[in-house]
Amino acid sequence: MVLANALPRRAAILEREGLSAATPQAQEEFWRRYNFTPWRRRLPAALGDVVQRVWPETAGKKSGLAERLAAAWQRVLPAEYAESAKVDGYTGGRLKVLVDNAATRFVLERQLGDVLIAAVNQEVGSQAVQRIDYRVGNVSGRRRSIDGKKKTTRERKA
Repeated sequence: MVLANALPRRAAILEREGLSAATPQAQEEFWRRYNFTPWRRRLPAALGDVVQRVWPETAGKKSGLAERLAAAWQRVLPAEYAESAKVDGYTGGRLKVLVDNAATRFVLERQLGDVLIAAVNQEVGSQAVQRIDYRVGNVSGRRRSIDGKKKTTRERKA
């Protein structure tokens, strides 16, 4: 059985390179270099490469689902939590949300969890979000004081 995309045999490669009559040591050195040349390595293909080959019309395009989910999250989130929680990513039906503290996480996860999932899905127009994973971290990128106000460097020194 002959495969259409069969790889060339070793003898054909040696002949093409002019090494078919070379000594075994020279051939061994050639194969060592040939196999470890980066562009010849047979590394597993990334998912993006496979998708590009199968559906070339989608190559280089983002679905925009993550951006639409982030915008929907801001629209459905209660106003008092607007600066306390932001979308950090979306993978596999899970919306990842970064919150500023454990109290905000508790309210959003335990008290508003199912309501937020339903509202985000309704805004997007699909059942994309199956679960929301919350992570406590620095939402704004700036440190806050205990009273919640942003402080400048001068106020910290005083």
